[in-house]
Amino acid sequence: MAPTKSPRNKIVTPKTPNKKNGASPVRASPAADHSTPSFAASGPAAAMANYALAQEDEIEALKAIYMDDYEEVETKGAWSKTSDRAFKLSLKASSNPEINALLSVRFTATYPKTIPLLALESTHGLRTKSKKDIENLIQTRPKELLGEVMIFEVATQIQEILEDAVADRQEDEAVPSLEEERAVHEAAAEELARKQEEEKMKQREEDEAEQQRILKEMVDLELSRRKEQKRQNRPVTATPVSMISELEKLPMTLIRRGPVTTVYALIHDSTQLAIKRARVKAENHLSRVKKLVEEFDQSMEELKRIKNENIITILDFKIDRAPDENGGPSFVKLADAGSQEWLHNAIYAARGTEKAESARKTDIWDLGIIFLQMLFGVDTPQKYSSPGAVMEDVEMSTPLVEMRSCAIGTLIACSNSLAFNK
Repeated sequence: MAPTKSPRNKIVTPKTPNKKNGASPVRASPAADHSTPSFAASGPAAAMANYALAQEDEIEALKAIYMDDYEEVETKGAWSKTSDRAFKLSLKASSNPEINALLSVRFTATYPKTIPLLALESTHGLRTKSKKDIENLIQTRPKELLGEVMIFEVATQIQEILEDAVADRQEDEAVPSLEEERAVHEAAAEELARKQEEEKMKQREEDEAEQQRILKEMVDLELSRRKEQKRQNRPVTATPVSMISELEKLPMTLIRRGPVTTVYALIHDSTQLAIKRARVKAENHLSRVKKLVEEFDQSMEELKRIKNENIITILDFKIDRAPDENGGPSFVKLADAGSQEWLHNAIYAARGTEKAESARKTDIWDLGIIFLQMLFGVDTPQKYSSPGAVMEDVEMSTPLVEMRSCAIGTLIACSNSLAFNK
């Protein structure tokens, strides 16, 4: 709280002498100031004495009121040996001492008849509006209080402005500032934008998942359609369970018995079929034979999936243990050719010998055999012991002789190369 206001003091000069107090009358000065008649009634020396006394009394009162907040400042006139009285008051808001102002005061020689020199030296914690209010106060209020001691009155009103500044600050702390409101709005806008972006991403992911689902359904539908179409185009509609076992019950005719397989012919639903049967005795190298049989099984599964009008279709195959052996040998039953190589490998492994690995030259040899079979019949390899015997025995035209010579020359070269490699 601001210090309690003291009563306003008017400077009163000694009374003018008259008959009652025994002094001779003195005529008033013609230059008397009607606004301050008490000063006009005295002479210049008495008036100056009264000004000094009034200033001294006010300073003493201010020292008693403000104590440590009062600071004396010595000043000296430029043209006289006397000095004007000057001091500083540190004015603080009682509710918050951090809000304060420093008031500089300098009395003129004729104060309080004339206005003192007041200045706001510094402030702390005040806004521009409060500073302007204080500066306006020290400019206008002394003119209203002219002729009276006024420093305490001015200081009290400055402290009231400081208290108002404290109240304004408390209100500002209770109400968010524009910067804080803007920060809150920006944070809310960013959060809203983030949520909208998340919603967009989620919607995008859902759309992509839906597209993938639709595409998968379309692919599955197309695969099912193709599978059904292939099933309808098959010449024989066989049940997936043990087709070999069902076919073995039908009458079969022996076609050919080779070193590895025996071929039978039969008719099923007006369709001609061939069954190849092979017997593999695993007397030695049991692990090797077992591995080759497993490879045969995998290869046959892959061959069953190949469907082409230019390739003989493998309908089914089966691997069983021989009924006349006790758990040892196995034989393979299949519904068509195309896998002789695995059977030959298994037979050779069971006999303890290894068949030559397939290479480019063996492929050429096989091609030559097929070419001779196309020219002279399927039984050509059985009728002739060598390609040279074919050339000596068969008569043909000159172009055919040239073609035959080329094919048989290739076979002889391959035969010699294979023999040399062996």
